[in-house]
Amino acid sequence: YCDFFHVGKSKEFLRNFHTITHASFLYDFCNFVNSNIKDHPELRNGYVYNTIIDTDAIAATSPFFIECCYIGGKIELGGENILTGIPPNSGDIILPKGICMTVIPVLGKKDSYGWVAIIYGIDDSFKYAVDEDECSFLNTNLSDWLSKYEISPSNLWGENEKQELWNARLFPASKEPATSIEIALNLQKGIKLE
Repeated sequence: YCDFFHVGKSKEFLRNFHTITHASFLYDFCNFVNSNIKDHPELRNGYVYNTIIDTDAIAATSPFFIECCYIGGKIELGGENILTGIPPNSGDIILPKGICMTVIPVLGKKDSYGWVAIIYGIDDSFKYAVDEDECSFLNTNLSDWLSKYEISPSNLWGENEKQELWNARLFPASKEPATSIEIALNLQKGIKLE
């Protein structure tokens, strides 16, 4: 049995973790559970859950949410960040204000495993098409972002694909999580596709 927890948009999700809900009370879902936060006072102003911090190279501005991560490299969070699923040996993670990252394992061909790093903005919505004003990537209108970095929609979507952020080829996959993360972090700086 599990209660439904409506997370809303990413910004609402971040805000809701600082309030007591029926589900959090009932299932003891509270800050710092299963985490070694006591050794890292710079993270006490955020929400850290099921996470191991194995570094002293930390700079974090509240609010932020870190869940199911193993942080071994340098971490810098500018505020309004959500960080989930970072596996060991992932390297440094530097996110300015309002930028979030999730890393998920994926099953490839012949039962091989890999990792996909998903970088996004706290205000992004994945449910809009590229030609809609509400469609944004890294908190920037997606059409404007594509134009700024001279990226053609044909670089991100096939001929008959819906041009939505859900299926855009913006989320790098690699056998090594550090490689996926490094490529995703570079999207903050912009890229030029050939």
